[in-house]
Amino acid sequence: MAHISSTEELASILSEALLSLHKPKEFADLYMTAAALQFRSHLRAADLLVQSGFDTEAWILIRSLTELLLRTKWVKRNKSNAVWIILGTELKELNQFRGHKTRNKLKVKAIETIQNRLDKLKPHLPHNARYQNRKKPGEFAPLPSAETMARECGLLKAYRGWFKLGSEHTHSSHRVLERFMARDENGEFKHWILDPQPEDLSTGDLLNSLAVGFLAYLRKFGWSIDNNRLKAVTARLPRFHRR
Repeated sequence: MAHISSTEELASILSEALLSLHKPKEFADLYMTAAALQFRSHLRAADLLVQSGFDTEAWILIRSLTELLLRTKWVKRNKSNAVWIILGTELKELNQFRGHKTRNKLKVKAIETIQNRLDKLKPHLPHNARYQNRKKPGEFAPLPSAETMARECGLLKAYRGWFKLGSEHTHSSHRVLERFMARDENGEFKHWILDPQPEDLSTGDLLNSLAVGFLAYLRKFGWSIDNNRLKAVTARLPRFHRR
C-alpha cells in the first residue's frame, strides 16, 4: 500500500534531522528533541498497527502524536512554556496524590518527593513567568488544557479532529465499542464480533498527514529537514489530507 513507504520515509526524514542536531542550548529545544524522539517512536508503532489491520487501535497513538504536535508548537510560543509543562505535570500528580482519601507509605513518599522537587525549583525561577500563579503568589499555576494549548498555537482544528477522535478510541467511547457488535437490519443486537474488520477511517493517510505537519513545524523552528523529500511525500498524499 502507498502509505507504507510514505510513513517509513517520513520516519526516516525525522531520524536524519534528529541525528544532525547539536546539543540544545535552551530547555525548550531540549524538550522539543525529546518530543520528536517520542513522535518518531509512536509514528513507527502506529504504522505497524495500521499495516496489521488495527486501524482503531492506531488511533490511540494518533491521539498521543497529536498532543506531541500541539505541545511542540506551544513550547515555542513563550520561553517559559516548556518549563510550565514540567511544573504543571508535577503539580497535577501532587494534587492527585493529595486528593486520595487513603494514603499508604508509597503515596506519602511520593507527595514528599514531588513537593521537595518543586520547593527546590521555586527560588531559581523568574517571578514573572507564565507558570507563576497570579492569584496565589508563591504557587505554580496549573498547566493549560490541550484545547487551550491548541487555541494559543493555532491548532484548534487538529485538536477538534485528530485529538478528539483519538480520545474516543483511547477512552473506549461507546461508539468505538459498538464495532464488536453485529446487528440485524433493524439495528437489534445479533452477536459479538471477536475480530471486527478495520473501519474506513483512512488512518494511514491521516497518520502521514500528521507526520508531515510535525516535520513542517520542526523545519519552521530551524531544524534541518530535507524539504525536497518532504514535498515529495506530501505530493503523494490524497489531496483531502494535505495540510
